[in-house]
Amino acid sequence: ATITATVAATSNYDTASATYTLTVERYAPTIAFANTSVVKTYGDAKFTNAVTTISDGSIAYSSSNTDVATINSATGEVTIMKVGTATITATVSATANYDEASTTYNLTVNKKTSAEPEEVSEIKNGYVTDALSTIALNTLGLVWDNPTEKIKEGNFGYAVKYTENADTTNYTTESFEITVHGVRRVYEVTEGDGETYKQKGDKEIIRFIIDANHDLFGEGGEVYINGALLDSQYYTSDAEDDTTVINLTNEYLEALEPGEYVITIFFNDGGVAEADFTVEEADKEEEKEDEEKEDEKEDEEEVVPVPDTGRINQSNNSTGVGTLIGIAPAGIIASIMIAKYCYAIKRAHRKF
Repeated sequence: ATITATVAATSNYDTASATYTLTVERYAPTIAFANTSVVKTYGDAKFTNAVTTISDGSIAYSSSNTDVATINSATGEVTIMKVGTATITATVSATANYDEASTTYNLTVNKKTSAEPEEVSEIKNGYVTDALSTIALNTLGLVWDNPTEKIKEGNFGYAVKYTENADTTNYTTESFEITVHGVRRVYEVTEGDGETYKQKGDKEIIRFIIDANHDLFGEGGEVYINGALLDSQYYTSDAEDDTTVINLTNEYLEALEPGEYVITIFFNDGGVAEADFTVEEADKEEEKEDEEKEDEKEDEEEVVPVPDTGRINQSNNSTGVGTLIGIAPAGIIASIMIAKYCYAIKRAHRKF
């Protein structure tokens, strides 16, 4: 613009003017982000970093590394793509009164800490070879470490398996446990459950019949008493129709203290059967009666040998023991007396 100053004419002076040129240039505006640097974690939601300016021009946004972060050029909304760094730029366009201006901030995207997945429970009944359905993990980026063998049998169900991050670019490399619960097939004990036995053995064996084919017990079946593995010398397993018969030996029964017991039978298919039984202390009176009966039986079976001296004929068959002793040689009499003495000692020792 030309600026003119004019002085008016008077009686003594003519009019006169002077001018100068005024140039108004466009203003270089200020523009700034609210945060000069932003740190985010992989997986974070979209976000914007507010920008301020006095310019009346339009603002455009850009990212220096779209592999790490993309940005809406009109709104400045940032979408995180992966771990890394990027420079975000906002540019305000020139107008009649304002020059173009730009500002930047640095964006850093860090790895996400692998979030431990929630416990996954899956109930499976039946054989351990049954196919388990794939369990969907609820944390992005986690996969099975051995996808071809997700589950294996554990002691009383299915064992713990581990997971780890496949995406090591964007996640920290950590491993977590996922427990997959399983339950064994329960077989019914049709005979022997709740039975009571005398400590010294009033039966030849303790017998349990389980409603499971004996092939399922096979070589690898195991028997536990009160949680302790029972040596196979103390029991036998047999097939009876379509059932399994477990017999505990009398020898084992005699070794048990009086009390309550639980027998647990594990089958090769992951199945299990369980029964309770009670061992009572042996009845002392019954033991005494049994011993007395045994003594009487031995008395009846005891035979005193009658020596053949050659001097006893058929007519002497009714001769008393005294007569026999009278006619027997001294050596034979001594043998008879020793035999009777040894028998008396044996009987007294048994009663003791």
